[in-house]
Amino acid sequence: MEPNWDDLKYLLAVAEHGTLSGAAEGLGSTVTTVSRRVKRLEDEVGRVLMERSGEGWKPTGEAERLIVTARTMRAAMTAAEYDIARGAEEVSGQVMISGKPFVNALALVPAMTCFIAANPTLELQIDYTTKPFSLARGEADLALQYSEPDEGRLVRRKLATFRIGIYRTEGAASCQRWLGLSQAMEGNPFMRHAQMHFAEAPAARFHSLISLANAMRLCGLAGPLPTCVAALHDDLAPIQPPEDFGEGQIWLIYHETRRGDPRIERVISWLEGIFPNPRRCVCGRCD
Repeated sequence: MEPNWDDLKYLLAVAEHGTLSGAAEGLGSTVTTVSRRVKRLEDEVGRVLMERSGEGWKPTGEAERLIVTARTMRAAMTAAEYDIARGAEEVSGQVMISGKPFVNALALVPAMTCFIAANPTLELQIDYTTKPFSLARGEADLALQYSEPDEGRLVRRKLATFRIGIYRTEGAASCQRWLGLSQAMEGNPFMRHAQMHFAEAPAARFHSLISLANAMRLCGLAGPLPTCVAALHDDLAPIQPPEDFGEGQIWLIYHETRRGDPRIERVISWLEGIFPNPRRCVCGRCD
């Protein structure tokens, strides 16, 4: 059989996503089409290529050689696409950033006008979910996250920093009850810092730091905030000394297969230009 990319991409998608629905979403197709194209490829080679397991679909031994070929073909096509894009007068297409709401609000949104003016044919999508997007599967192109990744195939660089304090509305009575972030964010630096200060679980939880700050002001209860967000509200004051504040980082990461992509390079250049202050603070105003 002469390998054909139009067939192999369906096999590769199922192998990488592990499910027909994930493969269909990644290809912009349907589950029916993915299933049909994989079955057609199996008929052509006369072998079963994907087997259902308790964790989804896994390639058989007969499929491994085809998957290696498919990845080689994809890499060659991607490299050719990057070369063509570099030769174009304008960099076009779409880049999706999986960000953090407070970084989006305080840093990316204010800089958006400059990006749009400098990149008239490049569409930027900024999204967020408590469940990380997969860079390997192309669910996002770039990600901003709190910790340095330890996966080998991710390119990473520290982009910005922030400080974390425990704040409460000025004049509110001292109380051990506090407000925090949702359970899905239990391990992030804000919740870790709060758990060192408070002995019990939060009285209520919120999906974002912006919502958390607003709730703290309304309820009069304390909670963890980056200094960047707390500085937006004159009525919030720290209840711990500055030397006890926590430190956090924002890491910019992308998959190594995106090296050389002019769209990625353009967005990274813009992101790095947003944090020019010495501390590379998210808001640019913190000491």
